[in-house]
Formats: sequence, C-alpha cells, structure tokens
Amino acid sequence: MRGFGPSARGHDVVREQSPAGADAGSPGGRGRAGSPGGRCSRAGHRRRRECGGRRLAAERGGFYVDQFHAPDGVRAHAETTGPEIWAQSSGRIDAWLAAVGTGATFLGVAAALRARNPRVICAAVEPDGCQPLAGLAVTKPRHLIQGTSYGSVPPHWSEGLMDLSLAVTDQEVERWRRALATQEGLHVGYSAAANVAAAAALLRSGRLPADATAVTVLCDTGLKY
Repeated sequence: MRGFGPSARGHDVVREQSPAGADAGSPGGRGRAGSPGGRCSRAGHRRRRECGGRRLAAERGGFYVDQFHAPDGVRAHAETTGPEIWAQSSGRIDAWLAAVGTGATFLGVAAALRARNPRVICAAVEPDGCQPLAGLAVTKPRHLIQGTSYGSVPPHWSEGLMDLSLAVTDQEVERWRRALATQEGLHVGYSAAANVAAAAALLRSGRLPADATAVTVLCDTGLKY
C-alpha cells in the first residue's frame, strides 16, 4: 500500500508498504483522498502540500491519509495511549503536556485523562514566537521543533482540552536534546526535547504541587539529526 502526506519540511512524502506477496511498485487500485480539501490556488503553505499529496495519490494509485483532517488519530490516542498512560501511572497524573502538529496525540490523551480525572492540567507545547494555540501572532514561523507548530490551529482542535500553552525556545530545546542524550541515554529529536523542556518548566513554575507528576511523550528519535 502507498501512503502520501505532507512532511514538516514542505515536501511531499511518499511511503510504501508491501504486504506479503505484493509488488510495492505496482499500485493495486485507484487513488483516493482522505478528504476533499480546498482549492490549491488559494491555499496556504500547508494546504499546498496537502494538495500535492492528493495529486500524487491520484496519479500513482495511492491513498492520501490527510492526517490533519482525519479523526482516526485522535480516536487512536484516546483509546490506547491515554489509557495506557493512566494505567502505568496508577492514575497519579497531575499534568499532561505535548507539542502539537495535527493535535492527535495531545487531544486524544487529554480526552482520555480528563475522562478519568477532570483536574488534570493539559498544556500544549509551542515554540516561542509561534503560538497560535495561545492566540498570539506568529512572529517566528521557522523553528527547530519539526513536525509541530505549523503556525495555525489544527482543523480538529478542541480548545476545551487545553488549559495553557507553554512556550519553549530553540536554545532550550537544543540544550534538553543534548542533556537527554548525554545524561539519560535517550537519543531523541527536537519534538521530544521540547516536550521535556516544557514539562521541566511547568514543574519548576509552582503551578503544580511539589510532588506532582507531569507526563509527556518522547515522540521522535535523534537518528535524522
């Protein structure tokens, strides 16, 4: 099966998966689109990438995932990641933090945790200068946290699941990325480092009890950096 979608770097990404006995180079069906979307001529940067993904899917007989509009990502995290975090922590969670790309991880886990404890603080992690979720103007669209914070609010965003936005700078993210590798043996990427940087800042802020537990995810590896 072939999947098409926009990458964080602005290029269309083509991924191929070959089931046993199938020829990955020969598409087996007509192209389909995950959602209709808007006109490419009026689209912004992300919308142009999405239009490119739909075009590739149609031309090569692939399936366009359309992850920004598909509800499956949020539902998957609400039904799996969130309950797993709750079970492994024995329900001792005071805060949940995550950087936001499509918003699926943040929203799905937040919904699952809030269903079990409405007092859990849910914080979105955004790059300093690029905080549309906080309602701020974007002054720094280019940042290190790839795969997140595209300068706009995701289509299926739910404001009621976010208590606050936490900004992290490129310098903080780089410092935490190196610290996680050298001190903890965790070779992660910038998105994961941003999550940890924000979690540490929240724990230091005094907003939570001294013995609070803040949970986040290490959502990418450092292999490509």
